[in-house]
Amino acid sequence: MEAIDASWLACAIDSEGSLRLAIADRNRRPLAIQITNTHKGFLESAQKRAECGHIYEAPHKGRWKPCFSFNINRHQDVLRVLKEVEPYLIIKKEQANHIIRFIEGYKWRQKWENNSQVIQRFRDLASEGKSLRQIERITGIDNSMINKYMKQLGITITRNCRKCGMRFIVSSKYRYYCENCGYLTPRKCLECGRVYNPNHATQEYCSRSCTAKASWRQRRNIAKRHIELYESLV
Repeated sequence: MEAIDASWLACAIDSEGSLRLAIADRNRRPLAIQITNTHKGFLESAQKRAECGHIYEAPHKGRWKPCFSFNINRHQDVLRVLKEVEPYLIIKKEQANHIIRFIEGYKWRQKWENNSQVIQRFRDLASEGKSLRQIERITGIDNSMINKYMKQLGITITRNCRKCGMRFIVSSKYRYYCENCGYLTPRKCLECGRVYNPNHATQEYCSRSCTAKASWRQRRNIAKRHIELYESLV
């Protein structure tokens, strides 16, 4: 990026932009450079100078002008752009330096299927009977990512049944009971009547939508009873 483009982009970030480092947990730390404006051409000019990022139309109410947002989310692009515009930043210079230090010092997640040492570590821990959470604590890799790649590599994870204590192969990270225990026998959904395999002992509905429908119906019935009681008293 040329100096004139870097200074233009730094001015846009200082005036109309924001630098985000939202630390949700130790494995998911969303980074972003964001510039928001109602003039889409302005954001297209910023995107052209940055040579990366995407432009989205932000949700807005009918009485407001359409608003657009230019986002840079990939940490490689965030690092490159911030290093180039940092000398010209004034308001957000300290934030930019903090994010640069964070990106350079953070061990970013990789595609672990190409790392033979990590794969062997997975196999050893799985053969020892470690759960997904235990493997996550030992390796520092998110358990959903471990589950995804272990399925691709054909590595089975086992877990102790919470009822009988017998070890069983985990087909889902939310399963806590073996198939021999009554907790996992198929049952009917109380809302739609569909037969499903429950994930835990107290599960009564097959999906979130059925749970929401049942909850709404219960609240409606309670409201009706309150109205009837009030009318009877009046």
